Amino acid sequence: MLDSGKLMELISYTKNLKVLYVEDNVDTRESTLLMLENFFPDITVAINGQDGLDRFNESSFDLILSDINMPVMNGIDMIEKIRAKDDKIFIVILSAHNERNFSQKAEELNIDSYLIKPTELEDFLELLNKIMTNNKK
Repeated sequence: MLDSGKLMELISYTKNLKVLYVEDNVDTRESTLLMLENFFPDITVAINGQDGLDRFNESSFDLILSDINMPVMNGIDMIEKIRAKDDKIFIVILSAHNERNFSQKAEELNIDSYLIKPTELEDFLELLNKIMTNNKK
């Protein structure tokens, strides 16, 4: 677990990040948002890949958190279209299980991280630390 000084540094850093969160499941979305809102005051929510792509095209974001399996457009297809426009944005896949059939495509799309849902706070804090460290270089 991070010490309180590191946690405060993370919170100070993340309060300036604009996040796009893409999740189709209402219960998962609501519970994950409760955790995300502790770190990110500016979260845009999308309910499927097409909605996420539309919102990405309407605004700029620092971080994208997305499910893979969604109706209308899946997360991989959405990310492929986003990467065509922005190859540097930090993208994290959140998935209910380890979907190996997407791993090669995810690697090709330069997805920065992968978290299994339900996301544990410790794993999420490690991810935030990774984002902060990479962006400070």
